[in-house]
Amino acid sequence: MTKGLVTPKGEVTILNATPEDADSIFNLRLEVLVKHPEAFAADVDMTTANGSEEWVKLIDQYGKNQSGTLVIAY
Repeated sequence: MTKGLVTPKGEVTILNATPEDADSIFNLRLEVLVKHPEAFAADVDMTTANGSEEWVKLIDQYGKNQSGTLVIAY
């Protein structure tokens, strides 16, 4: 699923994450944890130690269990 959304600040693309997106999601997560640690319960060191493989597992788990989806908006 890919959808577009037009906002006052520009167009946003929304899509379901796939395992191929894990590295990008991981890198973005690290960036926001470094820049805004007060906004998250997660820890930079733990997130780094888990690596992008953790995101691959999470995305796969959602798909296999049909328990939801991880959505990316950019």
